[in-house]
Amino acid sequence: DALFMLTLESYKNLVTGYPKSVLTPNVMEYKRLVQANGGSEEEFIQKSAKDAIVVKKGRYDTIATTASAPVVDIVLNTGDTKPIREMVCKEEGGLKRSGGIGDILAGTLGTFLAWDQILEQRDQQHDAMLASWSACCLVKQATKKAFDSKQRAMTAPDVLEKIGETMQKMERGEHSDD
Repeated sequence: DALFMLTLESYKNLVTGYPKSVLTPNVMEYKRLVQANGGSEEEFIQKSAKDAIVVKKGRYDTIATTASAPVVDIVLNTGDTKPIREMVCKEEGGLKRSGGIGDILAGTLGTFLAWDQILEQRDQQHDAMLASWSACCLVKQATKKAFDSKQRAMTAPDVLEKIGETMQKMERGEHSDD
C-alpha cells in the first residue's frame, strides 16, 4: 500500500533478493520509487527491486522482474545485470478508479501467487510473473464489468461482486466481452 511505498523510498533494498515479494505501485508511487533509486527504471528493477515482481498499475498494468523464468517473455537489457522480464496487461478496465480496487488487486495477486506456489511445490509448471499478469487481467475485466453496470456510481464492492463470474469466463477461455 501507499505507506509501504513511502517506506521503500527510504529503505531502498528492503525487498532486494526476495523473489516472493510483489510491489503494486500506482503511477505516482512508481515515479517516486524510481527517483529515490537514482532515476532509472532499469536501475530500480535491477537493484532495488531485484528478484521481486513490480506491478506498475495504470491504464495498462506493467509487470516486471529480474527473477528467472520458466517461460519465455520479452527480455529487456542484457549485460552485467540480470535481464528484466516484462509483461503488459492491456485489458480495458472501467473508466473510474475508485478507492479499494488496489486492495482487490492485492488480494487477487495473493490468491494467484498462492496457487503458483502450490504448483511449484508439486513440481508442476508455474510462473509467478504469469500469475501476477493473470491477476491484473482478472481485476481489469471485473472493473470494466462493474463500470458497465454501475457507471460513475461504481465502487470497489461492485468490482468484487464481478470477480467470480469474470474468473469463470477466463477459465473457459472467454474474454469478458464474450
